[in-house]
Amino acid sequence: MKLSQIFESLSPTSVIRTEITNDAIRIRQVCKLSMASSSFADDTLYISLLSNYTALRCYGSDSLFLLIKDQEDLSQVIWPSNYILCTSDIAEADLYVRLIKLQSTSNRVTDAKITLSHALFDCTSITELLEIASHLLGNPILLQDFTTRMLAHSSLDTMRVDDEILNSVFQLGYVTADLFKKYDYDSVLEMIRRTPQTFLLASTKKSSRLICRLMIRHQYFGWFLAAAYNQPFQDGDIEIMDFLAGALTVLLEKENILPNTSHAESLLAELMEPDHAYTEELFRERAAGFGWKLTHHFRIAVIDEIRTQEESCQAIMAYKNHLSLMFPDARILERNHQLILLFDRKKFAPAARQLMPFLQKYRLHATISNEFDQILEYPHRYKQTRSILSLGKKLHPEDSIHYFDRYAMYYAILQLAAADNIRDYCMPQLIAVYRYDREYHTEFALSRRLTLELGSATAAAQHLNIHRNTMDYRLKKFYEIAGISRETPDTTEHLMLSYKILDLFPEIL
Repeated sequence: MKLSQIFESLSPTSVIRTEITNDAIRIRQVCKLSMASSSFADDTLYISLLSNYTALRCYGSDSLFLLIKDQEDLSQVIWPSNYILCTSDIAEADLYVRLIKLQSTSNRVTDAKITLSHALFDCTSITELLEIASHLLGNPILLQDFTTRMLAHSSLDTMRVDDEILNSVFQLGYVTADLFKKYDYDSVLEMIRRTPQTFLLASTKKSSRLICRLMIRHQYFGWFLAAAYNQPFQDGDIEIMDFLAGALTVLLEKENILPNTSHAESLLAELMEPDHAYTEELFRERAAGFGWKLTHHFRIAVIDEIRTQEESCQAIMAYKNHLSLMFPDARILERNHQLILLFDRKKFAPAARQLMPFLQKYRLHATISNEFDQILEYPHRYKQTRSILSLGKKLHPEDSIHYFDRYAMYYAILQLAAADNIRDYCMPQLIAVYRYDREYHTEFALSRRLTLELGSATAAAQHLNIHRNTMDYRLKKFYEIAGISRETPDTTEHLMLSYKILDLFPEIL
């Protein structure tokens, strides 16, 4: 038992005076001072009335004396080397029982810490460590992540618990959204986030439980709790849980658990699973249970795949941390060595401007989706945006940000190519002009394309730095080689589609 624990057990107003020569004194036994007291050691605490201490003449001993003031004249007392003098309001027997109990708790905590320390070296899994700690506490222990999904647990009794939340965790493996709403459980998550030590959550609505948060690599990872239904919690359980948190941290660090997946990102990861059972309403309700209020203005940004395995391990976490500071309101998920940023904001242009310098600095690319209003579209939009990223890097590698609008037709062409022979949709007349250009080193196909994209022959001529008459000649030759006598709106659209098909599939030529 530490000296500080003794002072904590005493009311500050009950201590009259104190004299301690060594603040690091550890007390291993507590005794009442009597005629039988003869062997005084520096690890012993003696409790006595001041008059009894004076009568027994225990002067000069190394023990710590907890003296209770009575009628003795303080001016005549020969004080011991180490003592605490308390007021006469404290009963000697009550103080003795209190400190004996404190000493017993201290010994129990010390023994538990030694057991957990040995287990940390001998155990091969987190579940084993939880099992040992569970036996020390006499209650089951659950390890959970931000979404309160169960990650690991000690052996659980099959008896039902008189607690809806714990029953939900035991039976389903997570806390359902309706219970979050019913018990305002998101406030408990916030309490855990703000409380570094273990604390006792007691409620008339729910069973008592000890709850502790875990920090991995200095970031909030998740939390675990000891559910109280086998036996009531004892003094010292909180200290044992705090020590267990340190031991679990070591194991989680060693197993390379990624700590920076927040509850919102965990939900998004669930949404990416093909067999998820979410409806729009259910997902929004569950997200609200974690304090994540969804609107209807979503955009996805997919950032470049990290190019090598070494870069993936070292850089992707650094990029994610950097982006989380830049966009604290974004939900960032790592998937396939890419970073997916989900923005939920009406005006996106400021975020795009802020993202540009980051991409240029690290020579990365990003694709921005169109806005969508249903969160269940997230997996589809990710797949779509990821494809656009590949297109943008292939067609316009000089750009850092690629927008879906610019590549929508290319994306449609890829979908068409996956279902049919894409060559059938490319104009044979355009293929003929390209082959002519290749044979005679002309630019008739390019000239016609620029007039389509820039909207006029004059703008195309300026872009190519040629005279307008030269452009007219090139256009005349284009139609002549292609065998197109009259261009209709349908022809123009088919021509533009064909140009884009050849961008993606030049082997057609």
